[in-house]
Amino acid sequence: DADDFWNEEKLFRVKTYIEKYPNHDCFMHDEYVIKNNKKTKNLNLLPKGQDLFRSLLVNGNCFSTSAVTIKKSVFMKLGGFSENKKFITAEDYELWLRFSKAYKVYFIREVLGNYYLHSNNSSIGNKSFHLNSIMNVIKSNLQNFDDTEKKSIIFRSLVLSNYFQKKGAYLLSKNQILLSL
Repeated sequence: DADDFWNEEKLFRVKTYIEKYPNHDCFMHDEYVIKNNKKTKNLNLLPKGQDLFRSLLVNGNCFSTSAVTIKKSVFMKLGGFSENKKFITAEDYELWLRFSKAYKVYFIREVLGNYYLHSNNSSIGNKSFHLNSIMNVIKSNLQNFDDTEKKSIIFRSLVLSNYFQKKGAYLLSKNQILLSL
C-alpha cells in the first residue's frame, strides 16, 4: 500500500490507543477514499455484527492494510501473509480472516489516512482475477463449517450469495457473461 497516505499524527494517535487498550492485538482506523484526486467518502472500516470472522466472510474484507497496526508477535504467530498463489491480491483478506478467529481488534473511529483508488491498484487493475482470489479465500474458510447443521447451510448460502452478487454486478458493468462458476 505504498501509494496510500498516513496523516501526520497517525502513529501518535495509534500509540495512544495501544497504551489505552493493551488487551487488543490489532488497531484499525478509518480512511478517506481518494479517487481522481478527489475525496469521495470516508471509508468506515467498522464491520457489521459482533462476530468479526463471520462478518468478514459475509460482508467481505473491511480491513485496509494501510489502516492496520498489528502486534508483531501476533503477526508472526499467524505466519504472516499467505504465499498461496490462489490468494494473490486477496492475501490480506485471508490474513484478517485467520486473525479474526482468535484475536481482538480495536476500531479507532478517526480518519487517520487516505486510501488512493486508481487503476494501478492490484485489486482494481484486474478485478476479475481479484474476485476469483476472493472466492478461493472464501472456499478455504467455508470448509470448516458443518453442512449438516441448518444454521451452517444458511450461513454458507449467505456468504456465497453476497459474493456472487458482487461478481455479477462487476460482470454486468463490463457487459460480460458468466459462463461457469
